[in-house]
Amino acid sequence: MPARCFFTAVLLGCLAASAVEAQAPEPPAYVLLERVLGEEASGLPLMKEVAAGDPRRAAVDEVFARPFHRFVLGLGREARRLALARFAGPPEDGQKRFGQPAWFVLMDGGNRPQQGLAIQRQGGVEEYPDTCYVELDAEGAVTLIPHEYGHVMMNECLQGDLPFRPFSLPHTTGAISDAVTAFSEGFGIHFETLAGDRPENAAHWREVRRDDFRADAPPERGDSTRPAFDLMTYSQSYRRYTAIKENVFAFLPRVEERYVAGERPSAAELLARWTDTTYDPARLRTLEQMVASEGVIAALFYRLATTPDAGAEPADPAAPPLPDPRRYAAFFAAFSQLTPERLERAPAVLVFLEELLEAAGEAERRRIARVALEVFHYTLVLPDAAEIYASLHQAGHRLDIAGFRQRLPGLGTRFREALESYVADPTLPLARVAPEIWLRNDEVSFTLPILGSFASPLFLDLNTAPVEFLMSLPGVNYAQARAIAERRSRLGGFASLEDLAELPEITEDTLEELRMLVRE
Repeated sequence: MPARCFFTAVLLGCLAASAVEAQAPEPPAYVLLERVLGEEASGLPLMKEVAAGDPRRAAVDEVFARPFHRFVLGLGREARRLALARFAGPPEDGQKRFGQPAWFVLMDGGNRPQQGLAIQRQGGVEEYPDTCYVELDAEGAVTLIPHEYGHVMMNECLQGDLPFRPFSLPHTTGAISDAVTAFSEGFGIHFETLAGDRPENAAHWREVRRDDFRADAPPERGDSTRPAFDLMTYSQSYRRYTAIKENVFAFLPRVEERYVAGERPSAAELLARWTDTTYDPARLRTLEQMVASEGVIAALFYRLATTPDAGAEPADPAAPPLPDPRRYAAFFAAFSQLTPERLERAPAVLVFLEELLEAAGEAERRRIARVALEVFHYTLVLPDAAEIYASLHQAGHRLDIAGFRQRLPGLGTRFREALESYVADPTLPLARVAPEIWLRNDEVSFTLPILGSFASPLFLDLNTAPVEFLMSLPGVNYAQARAIAERRSRLGGFASLEDLAELPEITEDTLEELRMLVRE
């Protein structure tokens, strides 16, 4: 039996067996901890269990009592079971790492997964150097729990750590960052999107629908100040909920006219573009840009989890069912096949989709392929996808109904052919996508409180950087940046920096300057 099929069978078996294991003692579903300040054990942060009367415990317990958050805890339990089933070390080590409940460490500002801790108990200190947990701010528990615990689920299934990628700005949903960050964050963000669908999360449900305006609300809750306050966390919470469901991050924002006039963007202007959630439906992102967009990856996971099977009735949005946990069993099995070596050679999401499709039955394989093609706007297979969607948008702009309808039969045929091709060969996108080519630009730096007090240089990938970011490179003006972007869109990304020599707009002097910036 192939490895991917074995792991899927193991996890599905765990899902079935969990219903009949009432006689076996189960550990608590979750444990709330807090830091013992100033204390460490063997270099590990020392924790203790939160007291029963602590008001933070009551707040988090209330969230965990909700159906969606219980569902998330259940998924985490199955991810740990998969990890334990494939653990190759001593059984006691596997049990210590993966046989524990979900741990959440309550702390102000907590919003990330961590690995390795020690717990102070009555009988002494117990050390868990390899176990993952979540640092959690109780005030944001509704969305932080599913998002950050989603990272833990993925990390426990992977074969090794995700490869490191350089960065200069905090990741955010609307930005093009890198294929590793986008994959991890997209998985976490899709859980937040699911949380926004759930009426039992009443306050969050109203917030993402903008139904929570009150005349007596403080300024930060007003309609006029909400966008600015929402950016303070870089999460863009309410905006990205609808943007992900509409998959607007598959498109680029418009290029501002002053860039066309030759003005180089400042660091502040680049930062504004980094967090931009506007979009131009005539400008489709390239495949390389989409696999590096956590907004696109979030839309993919959301659609993979929620899209009905063929022939099934759409869900009632007022009372949506929880996703089928068997779909997550397939996700986890695919995660378990992602090694650091494979992710160094290809974008994580494309390797994931290959594994997911290879392990699926015929009907599910077609559903997965159709969802992926739609989310990526057929760039996975069709090299001229950008031109297709630009022509559709132009016809719509001109109210050219006849022209629009004239295009549809031919497009329908091409889309069906693309679907058949992808179903037959899930490796097709891997052959199309260009590698990351990282450049370090010390002429642009960012000093942000969230990054600390130091100035960070700008890192960018030649195959994904938008025009404005390309213009920040030494010797690159708007015409040259536009030539690079158009070449990527028309013929695909660059195999190496030297491919720039094919562009008449790029001089040898400019190319030599850029060679000095390449980061291996």
